[in-house]
Amino acid sequence: MKNILFAVCVLTVAALISCTEKKDDNIYDYSDIDTNQKNDNEVTDYQTKPDYNTSKDDEEFSEEDVEERDDTEIIADDEMDEDIDDLTDDDSEHFPDGTIKNDDDPDPGKVCPNSYGIAQDSDILLIKDCNTIEGQLVIQNYQGTAINGLENLRMIGTEFNIINCPNLTSLSGFKNLEKVGDGMFITGNDALSDLSDLEKLDHIGGWFHVKQNDNMKKISLPVLKYVGKFIVTENDEMTSLDMPSIEESGDYFQIIKNYKLTSISSLKKLKKIGERLQISANYLLSSLEGLDNLETVTGYLRLTTGKALTDLKNLSNLSSAGGIEITGNDLITSLVGLEKITEITENVLIGGNKLASLKGLENITDIGGNLSISAAKEVVDLTDLSNLRNIGGELNISWNAALTSLDGLFTLTSLGGDLKIQSNALLPQCEADNFKTYLEGLSWTGTSTFSGNYGEGSCD
Repeated sequence: MKNILFAVCVLTVAALISCTEKKDDNIYDYSDIDTNQKNDNEVTDYQTKPDYNTSKDDEEFSEEDVEERDDTEIIADDEMDEDIDDLTDDDSEHFPDGTIKNDDDPDPGKVCPNSYGIAQDSDILLIKDCNTIEGQLVIQNYQGTAINGLENLRMIGTEFNIINCPNLTSLSGFKNLEKVGDGMFITGNDALSDLSDLEKLDHIGGWFHVKQNDNMKKISLPVLKYVGKFIVTENDEMTSLDMPSIEESGDYFQIIKNYKLTSISSLKKLKKIGERLQISANYLLSSLEGLDNLETVTGYLRLTTGKALTDLKNLSNLSSAGGIEITGNDLITSLVGLEKITEITENVLIGGNKLASLKGLENITDIGGNLSISAAKEVVDLTDLSNLRNIGGELNISWNAALTSLDGLFTLTSLGGDLKIQSNALLPQCEADNFKTYLEGLSWTGTSTFSGNYGEGSCD
């Protein structure tokens, strides 16, 4: 009888152990949780997507553009049309860039394969032990002042968004977060003053969009080295960027309508920008200090509507730009700082209320797209363009109130598009006529449009 009782006890203990192990094995299996039904309002509400506007930047420039176009628009990108509110589970075996499952990478720890939303403290319990979230993490309409309990989190596979959390002042729960695979959208967090709690974040694979955070005084990301697409806009109290480690933006880098911004000096390591560098309507920014080591802008260099910006001298190491737009800057008198640029593959649009010289463009030999000198109100002649040989598109010289001569253009060897010389009040019409004759001697066959050139000088 004792042997029978002993055997029964052994079997009972074994059964208990088996149940316990089964429970442990499934503690992170959330496949039975219907996230969409349980947290529909909490998770998928956040589809207040970045409102990227359609731009005219890639169209031909005209004199009307100078007067009518919105110089502060955020540039649209085809990839931005993808919904950021897709919270379906990611069945892939790795992050989009392959970081999780790369055999050379360190153990990612506890991997949570789904996407998650946080609207209240209880939502944190589902992910408190996650080292890696393969999907999205969306914090929206959270009413607390801080997110705590996520100190184990190191990687987020797709998006990390913080939206409309009016009392949030601290992100200390993310102090160990190192990588976001896709993008971040941070908006409507009126009490959040900086991002310094993200002290280990060094890589954002996609867009980083910080918009309309009323008390955001600076962007503090001390170890961030790479960002895919950088947009900081309409943060009314922001005074500076604190990003001393940033080296590259894979696509565009845009700083727009931050009316109290006075410094970008921490960007000393930034060397390469992919699609576009745009700095527009930051009305107290007087210097581009911080861009001293920038070497390449694959797309457009766009500096517009700067009321305090005085010069471009901090761009002296920039040797490559796909296109250039420098317009509407109240205090810039020349383009000194762009001397290392020799070829432009796309369009060039130049203007400015105080612009008196095109010095800085003297080494450019080829422009692949259009060249427009419009509303450069104090430029007298174009001699700084005397090394320019080829313009692939249209040449537009319009609305230049002080222009008296086209000297500098008579060294061109080809013009691929039409010729427009209009509304230059002090330019004699014979200057335009002579230049047309010169082009025709080069077998140019484009169309010319002349009007409003009323200067009284003679042409020899």
